Amino acid sequence: MRYNILIVDDVALNRKLMKSVLEKYVEPATFYDAEDGFKALDCIARRDIDLIILDLMMPGKDGFEVLQELKIQEHYKEIPVIVNSALDGIDSIQKALSMGANEYFTKPLTLDQMEIILPLKVMNVLKSYDHKKELMRINEKMNEQIKLARIFQDSLIAQANQIQNIDIVGKYIPCSELSGDFYDVIQVKQRTWFIMADISSDGITAAMVSSMVKVLFYHCIHEFTKPHEVLQEMNRYFCDVFNGQFVFTAFIGVLEEQNLSYSNAGHPYPIIIHMDGTNDMIHKNYGALGVSKEALYKTNELILSMDDIVMMYTDGIFTQIANKPIHHERAKTLYEFSTYENPSQIVDMVTEALLSDGEQRFHDDVSIMTIRLKHVQIS
Repeated sequence: MRYNILIVDDVALNRKLMKSVLEKYVEPATFYDAEDGFKALDCIARRDIDLIILDLMMPGKDGFEVLQELKIQEHYKEIPVIVNSALDGIDSIQKALSMGANEYFTKPLTLDQMEIILPLKVMNVLKSYDHKKELMRINEKMNEQIKLARIFQDSLIAQANQIQNIDIVGKYIPCSELSGDFYDVIQVKQRTWFIMADISSDGITAAMVSSMVKVLFYHCIHEFTKPHEVLQEMNRYFCDVFNGQFVFTAFIGVLEEQNLSYSNAGHPYPIIIHMDGTNDMIHKNYGALGVSKEALYKTNELILSMDDIVMMYTDGIFTQIANKPIHHERAKTLYEFSTYENPSQIVDMVTEALLSDGEQRFHDDVSIMTIRLKHVQIS
């Protein structure tokens, strides 16, 4: 590739000498020159510069000011700078290097420095900048892919909606651009299936696995009638395909009128919130999915009252509320949010508690979903 090198010095002879030496070693290259900081910054704005060789003592705008302006601008801060200055004091050298200069030479250069050391330093800096630009291109491409994957992942998350006499409200807060939490609600004939899952991975991998879980869940609920049968099939598939590489927890339930059938594969205990202010925790639990093909699951059943709310969540919530460790019994922490009759209020209050300290980086994904068996007024 052709390099663009800018030589900045207020003495024309110095610029000419530097160019004559470097053009013998750096090929192919195009050289630009500037006699002060103003012209240097103008050239940088108009050209795609790969290296700046910068004098410090110049009229108008000196080299320190040029360095300062470069390093505060996102588009220019990565351009490598080699300082070549008559200032030989340790304070000047330290200041230039602390401001982001890559190398520092003091004038006048010896013959060996001019013919051997300077060209080697220049080539090393240019190659390093090549690698950095390539990494930046790769990172930019990955970020674009992550954005597209995030759009896809968002389509996996059930949105607030109403199915017959059931209200569904959910909230998903990722710890990074992509993560492993997933929930969905699907109606099959007169039965309403729902799932809350947490993949033990993150990034693009977690998004891909989540998409597989969604497809597999959809397929299984059309083939089987019991939640434990769905879990058994999902577990068998993941053990066969991934051989223990991906493990995930899941709570699966199916509502038919007021009858709730459910099975839990290692997931935090859901809470049932009753209209009279009491709460029950669904304690039945079995092993996580994807660990062993021998794992067995069981369907449990209970009868819900009208306006009961089933609240499900992923274990990331325990690392955020009061910094409490992950433990099923810590779900009682959520009781303080379970006195609201409206599912939206519950979800909003939990979200507010999670974000009470302002913008923060979560250590784990957080998801919460509420399902309310709605009482229908007959006129």
